[in-house]
Formats: sequence, C-alpha cells, structure tokens
Amino acid sequence: MSNIRTVVFDLGHVLVDLDFSRFHRLLLDSIPDLPDTAVAIGELIRYREFERGTLSNEEFLGHISGLTGGRATTAEIAAAWCDIFLPHVKMLELRDCLLENYQVLYLSNTNGLHAPVLLRDYQLAEKSAGYIFSHEVKSAKPEPEIYQHLAQRFLLAPQQTVFIDDLADNITTARNEMGWQAIHHTSTAETIMQLQALGVII
Repeated sequence: MSNIRTVVFDLGHVLVDLDFSRFHRLLLDSIPDLPDTAVAIGELIRYREFERGTLSNEEFLGHISGLTGGRATTAEIAAAWCDIFLPHVKMLELRDCLLENYQVLYLSNTNGLHAPVLLRDYQLAEKSAGYIFSHEVKSAKPEPEIYQHLAQRFLLAPQQTVFIDDLADNITTARNEMGWQAIHHTSTAETIMQLQALGVII
C-alpha cells in the first residue's frame, strides 16, 4: 500500500506550458540591441528579483517600459507578459484524478502578475489544498526555504510527500534537503509510471 498522502506539483512546464513569443516580440520591437539569449533577457528585465518578490508589479512594469524608452506602455507590457500560458491537458487531467485520494499542493517560482492568471485560468485554489508562490515568501526554488514554507504550512510528512518538477536542481533539493520522494518530469507517461511505482493510485 502506498505511503504517499501528498502530491506537490510545480506549474511551469509541468501543468502549464509557457510561450513567451508575444512578450519577446514586444521587446524586439521596442528595445534596441536586445540580448539574444533567454538568460540575458531575464537579467535585463530583472526577472529573478520579480519572482522573488523584491520587485513589485509596478516596479517591474515601469522598469521594462523604461527599457523601451516609453515605446511600450505598462498596459501593453502587462498584457504580453501574462499571455504566455498554455494548458498541459494530460497533466491537468492527472492532477484532477489525484484530487480524489490525495492532498494536492503547488510549489512554484512565479510572480505577482502571473499568479492571478494561473489561479483564475487553472483553478489552482479550487483544485488543491493550497500553494506556495515564490514572490509571496521571498524565496525561490531550488533554495530550501521555499520548500520549508510549504512543509510547515501544510504539516507535510517527508516520507508521505512526492514532488513533481521539470528541473533537476529543484528535484535535488526536494530529495536531499526535505527527504521527499521526487519525480523529474519529462513526460506525462513517465511521470504517471513513476507515481504508480510509488503506489499512487491513478
């Protein structure tokens, strides 16, 4: 019989796919000499600060508008920034299936603009026992602190918790620092197979 009582999902590239093309086009049209790598663009727009909650929504949008020299308004930037999510239908179906027998939680690096969209469009509050978002707790995966926030808020027993994430570093923290079972998500079929190996009923 399975020991697992709680299934913790990452969001991006697990329950939802991400398409930044509209936002990227806005930057290309508005910022001369835009860097050509995602990492460099992330640094330019101060994304890590934003997802850690040390930059407010208004500061983030104002910063990007400033980078464009006012060629893009904050409203235009916000619309493009929030138009990135695509449902990962099979994984959402898996989540819905697990709700009947398990405590479902979310642990995500996100920000103050994306969080309301995710909550609204993917019924995160309705279809879970709760969640922790990085910008709310001023810590981001793979830092242990954000996992500890989740564990303390929901009184998680390590041996009864399984965590699903698409990034290897995030999985390492879950296993080594928290003692959770953890699944490195690469496909729906593989994740289902690993859950079943843990005795999770699907």
